[in-house]
Amino acid sequence: RLQNGSWTPLAVPPSGPGISNESIWSMTSCGGERYAGTLGGRVYRLDGDTWTVIATYGQAAIASGFLRVHCSPSGVLRAIGNGGSVGRYTGSNWIQEHLGGVTTAVRVLRPDLAYLTFGSAGIMRWDGSVWRVEMSDGVGTANGQRSLTGLTVASDGTAMAVGGGPQYKTGVWVRSGNGTWGFTAFTTNTVCSSVWAASSSFALAIGETCSWRYDGTNWLVQSAPLSGTRHWNTIDGFSPTFAFAAGAEGNQSIIARWDGTQWSVVTVPNIGELQEIDVVSPTLAWARSDNGLLRWNGTDWQVVAGPPLSGGQLPIAGLSVHSANEVYLLSQNYGLYRFDGTTWTLITTVSAANNDAGRAGAQALSTIPGFGIIGTGTPAPFHSTVNSGLRR
Repeated sequence: RLQNGSWTPLAVPPSGPGISNESIWSMTSCGGERYAGTLGGRVYRLDGDTWTVIATYGQAAIASGFLRVHCSPSGVLRAIGNGGSVGRYTGSNWIQEHLGGVTTAVRVLRPDLAYLTFGSAGIMRWDGSVWRVEMSDGVGTANGQRSLTGLTVASDGTAMAVGGGPQYKTGVWVRSGNGTWGFTAFTTNTVCSSVWAASSSFALAIGETCSWRYDGTNWLVQSAPLSGTRHWNTIDGFSPTFAFAAGAEGNQSIIARWDGTQWSVVTVPNIGELQEIDVVSPTLAWARSDNGLLRWNGTDWQVVAGPPLSGGQLPIAGLSVHSANEVYLLSQNYGLYRFDGTTWTLITTVSAANNDAGRAGAQALSTIPGFGIIGTGTPAPFHSTVNSGLRR
């Protein structure tokens, strides 16, 4: 620090959890305060001769390491990480302004409540006006090896994510009322792909070597049709006594039904490996592969023709079902289609889709009546009302 014409050394910021050397990557002055961004993705403020992490979000607001800090001409502090995410400091907490990394799943409950996952282990929450990071992508933290593979939001607002946790353990992350995510490890080493919660007192998780049931207190091993050739990718349900899980056995589509007591495999037409299932009621559900669609009518599963896309292929990224006459489909090139029970119609296309040439494209879709559409892509989520163009 230059003071009275002389340079004097300052102590470096203290290291964060899981970081052995908190290297400084940038510094700035903003509103009369001095700030530093560090290798671990944390922002510090210089208070006298001491560096202090600002706000409770700290790293989570940025969800990325190799952090730069910047002060705008109007005196607003922002930080950007190596993943491209941008956070704005309000003076008391961080607000995510831009998301870095690929978003992987999104679940909408109502206009003021939605969640999405990004990167390998990041979780953001929508409060009706802004997205805020609630769990970072794990860069530089003690939980840095975690990886999320499934996300669910129950009708009572209970949010869960299944995947890896601290020390390479597999289990479930559950959001508490104060906004923190707590981890419960499964007692055996299993590979889980998806989780579905009916409420805070009932949930199911399933995967290649994973089948668990939550009774409101404990996660219990649940017998299921598991084998080395069966890959369960997705699960969704209507009630604690009615749910479906879907995936593939070899190259064949496979679906299992939960009846409140046990899982049993049901016969389905083959459209390839099933990636997503959406259950509306015991008499209406849809499932998709990358190139095909199935519909449940209460008795059996039947093939449904998709929208007429180029080359006869159906590069599906997301599926969202409201009713028999209102089904939405998102293609990987950001085309949004609506099915009215008879005909598919292209509603609109995300205008920024061309920016994703050569990338993974769209990833997931969620819609609710009266709110519109939230989808995920590379690298940003998008949101729109149905009757206007999609925006990011």
